[in-house]
This record gives sequence, C-alpha cells and structure tokens, in this order.
Amino acid sequence: MNPGWWRRNRWGLLLLVPALALALYSPVKTGYRMYWKAEPRQPVSGTPGSWVAYDGARMRLTRLAADTGPQDFLGDPVAIPAGTQAWKATVDFDVPHGVKLSLCTVSLETADGKTFSPGPDDLKDLDAPFDYCTPEDPDDKSAKYQTVAYFLLPREAHPVALRVVAKTKLPDYARLTPP
Repeated sequence: MNPGWWRRNRWGLLLLVPALALALYSPVKTGYRMYWKAEPRQPVSGTPGSWVAYDGARMRLTRLAADTGPQDFLGDPVAIPAGTQAWKATVDFDVPHGVKLSLCTVSLETADGKTFSPGPDDLKDLDAPFDYCTPEDPDDKSAKYQTVAYFLLPREAHPVALRVVAKTKLPDYARLTPP
C-alpha cells in the first residue's frame, strides 16, 4: 500500500470508529441489561420476622435455627459431616387465590455475603420438600401454608437471611430475616 491509498481513504477510516461504536452500542446495552436481570440484585425486605410482599404473595421467615438432630423419612438421625452444621429455615406463606408461586429458589445468606442452596447431597435423606414455595400437599387450596428448608453450612458460618427468588421477578428477590 502506498501513501496515496491512506490519503484517499482517511475520512472513511476516521468515520469507521464512530460507526462501529454506534453499531455495537445497542447489542452491548441489551446484553448488559439481560446480564443485570439474570441475577438477584435488588432485595425486597422488611423488618426482622415481618411479612414481605413479593411475586404477588406475602412471606416471612418464622424460624432460622441450627438443627442438631435432623431426621430422615423414617425418623432416623442423619449423619452430619464433620466441620459442618445443619440449619433449618421455616417460612410462612400467604398466597391470595389465583396467585401461583412455583419453582422459586431459596438460599441461605451468611454474614459474609455467601449463599448456600438447600438440601445438599449430604442431607438428601431428609424429609424436605422439592419446591420451597408451594404447600407440601398439592391439593391444599388454602392461602396460608408453611414450608421448611434444610441447609448445610461450615460450622463457622453465621446465617443472617433467607433469599427467595422467582425467575420472573429478577433482579428483585425477597430477603427474609429471622425474628
């Protein structure tokens, strides 16, 4: 290439940079918006132990306590691995007629900001529900019910809240604190 080519095309080359920036702006902005909405980032919470309105229903964490003797379906004790502690979270729901809470996820938040999923493999024999936002009895049509979730945390971890996430409501999530 000779200097004549650069001279003939200098305006086109100078305008290429802003043209590329304009062409990439919308896809990058859309991608960032989708990334932002894919994770729970904005808590919906209340005072400790109070009801929180989320996804058309109300919910509250009534009890969060270490469980020293979790039992399986038959009532036999479940062995807890050394260096860990089982935690039991009890959640009350008040769901108006016509509102359907299903396939939400729950996680336990610790003081250092880490989250833990319920029902780890070490606790798979526990008598615990699959879906933590629906009543255990699928025929139960009442608006008020209670569910229980079990978590396995390192012994030094200190849980501070339970997160309830519905994918349709992201980036919002319910942050329930114990009374």
